[in-house]
Amino acid sequence: MNTPIDHHFHLSKQRQIAIFITILILAVPFILNGYWLSLATSGALLALAAMPLTILTGTAGLLSLGQAAFIGIGGYTAGLLAHQFDLGLTTSIFASAFVGLVIGAALALATLRVVGIYLAVGTFALQFILQPLMQNIDVALTYSTGFILSSPSLFGFALSTSTRWWYALALIGLGIYLWLRWLQHSHIGRRWIVLKDNPTAASVLGISQQRTRLGVFSITSAITAVAGAINAYYYGTAQSGLYTLHMAILFLTIVALGGVGNLGGAIVASFVMIILSPIVTHLITFTNLIDVSRAGGVETIIIGLILMLSLIIRTRISVRSKKNA
Repeated sequence: MNTPIDHHFHLSKQRQIAIFITILILAVPFILNGYWLSLATSGALLALAAMPLTILTGTAGLLSLGQAAFIGIGGYTAGLLAHQFDLGLTTSIFASAFVGLVIGAALALATLRVVGIYLAVGTFALQFILQPLMQNIDVALTYSTGFILSSPSLFGFALSTSTRWWYALALIGLGIYLWLRWLQHSHIGRRWIVLKDNPTAASVLGISQQRTRLGVFSITSAITAVAGAINAYYYGTAQSGLYTLHMAILFLTIVALGGVGNLGGAIVASFVMIILSPIVTHLITFTNLIDVSRAGGVETIIIGLILMLSLIIRTRISVRSKKNA
């Protein structure tokens, strides 16, 4: 039983963690040089799309391979608005959220009765539908070069430097984190968990599978599409070749590394995935184990081995926890 002292200690610890994270976020542009700051910003971009997938796959238990498709939806919404109507990032964020929500809801209804690997295949089917559509848009509007996006500003705040991008992404990421964490601990999140863990009990309690799925798919798809629009403006382009199965698997790997349903873990895993690549490249170059020109393949293998080891360790920890329970 928790005493008032325990509750006070818990709140004090949470406050200390929040203060530490705030100081760290503010200090990042001052302690990292241009290259490492760009890596940190790329990690923040990954985290924006990893958090909603953590909710969808972890909390709600709905395996999805459609993350790259929804990032592409956001990127192409931003590209079309800029190209056709000369509208910027701020408008693109709201428009991408709406488009992502609508398509996410449609996908939820289309896959309502399937689970597990069949649901993953169903969500990945969206990739095959959108890929040729995006390619046709590229050919028709951009002569296959993709949309070129520049001079982004957010609510009048020009994102002209890496430092400004970092602070903007930190604020957006914090807002998404707090909202999703609130949803996790609300009656909405509890419905997601019950439907995942015990569909029969959910039915007895009157929890509608259709409404629950519709809600979680709509929310997470909207956030992912927003992340896609922001991603397109940060990198300055939206091209059909960017939104591939490799990207979808990358985000599933981040979710697995961060821990199923763990929003904070997804954020940390996003940064880990970003820094693994330059670290492995540096080690290969430093040790001269292989010619640098061939390092790309070895780097991918090493990263894959590290991810597999991480997943094995997490699985064993989970099994031990269940045995001790």
